[in-house]
Amino acid sequence: MIVVTKGLEDGLLEEVRRNIPTEDTKVVVVAPAVEETVFHHALGDSDHARRVARDRLGDCLEKLRGNGVSALGQVGPSDPVLAASEAMQQYPADEVLIVTHPAGSDRWYEEGLSERAKRALHTPVRLIGTS
Repeated sequence: MIVVTKGLEDGLLEEVRRNIPTEDTKVVVVAPAVEETVFHHALGDSDHARRVARDRLGDCLEKLRGNGVSALGQVGPSDPVLAASEAMQQYPADEVLIVTHPAGSDRWYEEGLSERAKRALHTPVRLIGTS
C-alpha cells in the first residue's frame, strides 16, 4: 500500500517503483484528503482537500500504471494513518509506503507520522520523501 500525502515527481516515482517488490505486486494507493493548514482542518470543510486528493490520486495512479505497476486507489480521511488503516480493512497490505514532503518542508499532519503509523498499522511502514 502506498499513502501519498504529496505527488509523485519523477525522482520520487522512481524511488517508489524501486520499493515495489515484484512486477506482480498489486498496489493500493491512498490519497488522504489533508487540509493545508491546521486552521482549515479545524474548520472541518474538507471539500477542497478531497478535490486535491482526487487529483493527486489520479496523477499517482496514472504514473504508476504508466510504469507497469498494477494499481488501484481511493481518497481517504485527512489523517494519513487513519486513511491507511481504513484502506487496509478492505485491502490487507504486506507493507505501507508513505510518501511525504522533504524534511524541513514537512506539513503539520506529518509530525510523528512514522511512529504513529508503526503503532497503529501493525505492518511494516516506510516513509519515502524527497531530500
